[in-house]
Amino acid sequence: EPTSYKASAMLRLAGERQTLTGVAEEGVPSLERTADPILSIIELLRSRTVAGVAVDSLGLQLVSLTPEFSVEDLAGVKVDPRAAGDSVQMGFREDAVTARRGERAVTAPYGQLINLGVVQFVVRSRPAFEAATLGIRSRESAIAALLAGLQVSPREMTDVIDVGFVAEDPRTAQRIVNSTVHAFQTLNVQWARERSRRRSEFLAEQLAQNDTLLQRAQAELASFRSRQQLASSQTAMQAN
Repeated sequence: EPTSYKASAMLRLAGERQTLTGVAEEGVPSLERTADPILSIIELLRSRTVAGVAVDSLGLQLVSLTPEFSVEDLAGVKVDPRAAGDSVQMGFREDAVTARRGERAVTAPYGQLINLGVVQFVVRSRPAFEAATLGIRSRESAIAALLAGLQVSPREMTDVIDVGFVAEDPRTAQRIVNSTVHAFQTLNVQWARERSRRRSEFLAEQLAQNDTLLQRAQAELASFRSRQQLASSQTAMQAN
């Protein structure tokens, strides 16, 4: 059984209870308004939206099919989210690496970007072996794998949530934890701004409606007073 490593991070959520309760915006995981706020935050951390951002930022669709080689030995990994079911063959020479995907092949020095269309990466240095194979899995598979290893748990009687991830490579575990927390924080800011914008628009609409109703009421009052004055004038003329 392969050795596994766990990386952890801590989220202190002061003020988040009020901010995230009952989120129901477009692009935001739907939460029950009656749910416990901390549980709601945990659901956001475990959401496919947050996981998708982490997958895209780390290029987690790219995996090594060679046990001796780790994708952690690569840098600058970018994968087209639509790519899936493809593979990359790599050969390691003394001063350069050759990478082939289908009929497309690229040779580049170590430390230089290799662009194969739907995937690009940098091989930092020459490994101790001559070849390795990389696989490109679907974005949905990468998200599912991330969520399967993600551990999110609250600390009782506190506003602290522990986020952990278990992987065979400690570098992978740490990068995924850091990226997941960062993705949550970034999206939370965006969601908060969107909620604030929508609240402002709603209040502006309500204010405009109230102004219209007030103007209508004032017009009706002025018309009523005008009619009353006219009736009073006519009554006075008749009395004379």
